[in-house]
Amino acid sequence: AREIAAFSGVKLVNIMKKKLFLVFCLLFTVHSLHAGAGTTSAQFLKLSSGGRASALGNAFTAVTNDAFSVFYNPAGIAFSEKKHVSLMYSTYLEEISYQNVAFSMPLGEKLGIGLGVTMLSYGTIKGYDDQMQPTKDVPASDMAVNISGGDKVTETIGAGFTLKYISETLDDKTGSTPSADLLFIFKKDKDYAGLSAQNLFGSLKFIS
Repeated sequence: AREIAAFSGVKLVNIMKKKLFLVFCLLFTVHSLHAGAGTTSAQFLKLSSGGRASALGNAFTAVTNDAFSVFYNPAGIAFSEKKHVSLMYSTYLEEISYQNVAFSMPLGEKLGIGLGVTMLSYGTIKGYDDQMQPTKDVPASDMAVNISGGDKVTETIGAGFTLKYISETLDDKTGSTPSADLLFIFKKDKDYAGLSAQNLFGSLKFIS
């Protein structure tokens, strides 16, 4: 009777895991379809954070030993055993510059926290009035601040979340919004796989 009960318990856990996985995939799919329709603000969030992520084409959702996981999947922080600090500075065309700063650390054996800041400066843009006459140069910049947490739910599954503040500035106007990410990581032996649903809510507006 004990063996039957134990088997039933294991079977129930496996069924619950499969249901959780399917629900998350459905949530991710619906959000992706919704986010792809007419989204034009906060495009800087699509830029790569860190050299490794850039080299992998932003396929960084399953990485656990890098502070830049804060931007991709903080669920992996819970599997890291060390503190990590990562810095990035990059220059693009004209006066455009892009910076990232990230920090992550474990809290005990099952938890981890992280902080990340992203900044994109466009330098100055030539301004024109409605008659196409030159006016003053206009500064423009973007910024995002991430506060993240990771939880090692089991030895093979991790869950993570990120609360973020996103802002875009053009001259003396600023649009800002809070948002959040929900993420999971799955481990089997030395292999990892990740799932993420990012920017679940929020809307940037310069004019209300």
